[in-house]
Amino acid sequence: PQYRHQQLAVKLLHYAHHYLFRKGIRYTLLVPATPQLFNYYRRQGYRDAFFIREANLSRRHILNFPKKQAVDIFPALPGEYNRRRENLLTGKPHLSYRDEDILYQKKLSRHFNADIYGIDIGGDCGCAAVEESNDGVVVKELLLPDDLIPVAMRSIAQLLPADQYIIRTPVFTGQTL
Repeated sequence: PQYRHQQLAVKLLHYAHHYLFRKGIRYTLLVPATPQLFNYYRRQGYRDAFFIREANLSRRHILNFPKKQAVDIFPALPGEYNRRRENLLTGKPHLSYRDEDILYQKKLSRHFNADIYGIDIGGDCGCAAVEESNDGVVVKELLLPDDLIPVAMRSIAQLLPADQYIIRTPVFTGQTL
């Protein structure tokens, strides 16, 4: 409280922008921690650029999804996850990550009792970054053809039992949830 209303966040953002500009980095991405912060960052010059679809589903709902075919879900190495991710997002607006960034997500997921996964269904390959929380399971990123997302979610729910699941997909997928 004693540091409020001193414009410290504005000064920090200003410094970061100038520092990155001198390093040749012209764009930054910021993910606000709460919905209330979106307007704050817009006032600082940030624009909305990427959108996700988010669904909050119960285990019972997910286990009612049809089991159409066999699903192979397995912990993925960062390089394999990243190759699958880039293949699925080619031609679509997205952020590309270095394998080191994916390794960080793998460590984070494992810290929260899950992992980053490769998913094979028939001839289709996908991937998911998953974490457990006190409220259930958070699928931070699920990338597969749209019709296979419910099939994959059924397998994730069997692998990581919970009462509630938050599933995040790119805005251009996930309509079948």
